[in-house]
Amino acid sequence: MFSGGKRTATGVAGTLVGLLLISLCYAPNRTMVLLNLGYAVVTSVFIYLEWAVFSPILNYVVLFYGAFVGIHAIFDTYQDTIRRTVLRSDAYACYEQCPCCLPKCVGIQWGLLNVALQ
Repeated sequence: MFSGGKRTATGVAGTLVGLLLISLCYAPNRTMVLLNLGYAVVTSVFIYLEWAVFSPILNYVVLFYGAFVGIHAIFDTYQDTIRRTVLRSDAYACYEQCPCCLPKCVGIQWGLLNVALQ
C-alpha cells in the first residue's frame, strides 16, 4: 500500500530507519543493537540506491519487509496459540476472562484474522 511510488517508499523506509535508530535507546543487549544498526544501514543503502542509481528497488524492499512481517505474524500465532497452549499466552489470558472459548479456539480465531488481514 505504501510502496506504490518513489516518495512514499522513501517515506516508509525513512520512517523505519528513524524508528530503528530510536529503538537503539531501548535495546537490551548487543545483539539487538547490531540487528537494529544493520537493518538501518541496509535500508539506508537502499534509499540511496533508489534516488541515485536504480528506481524501483526500494518499492521491492518495502514490499519484502511488509510480507515478511505478515508471514512471521501468522507463523507466530500458529506456534504460540494453535500448535501448543502456553499458560502465559494471550490466548490463555482470554480464556481466563471468558471461559466459554478454549485457548486453541482463540488462537484459531486470531490465525484466521491474521490471514484475512494479510
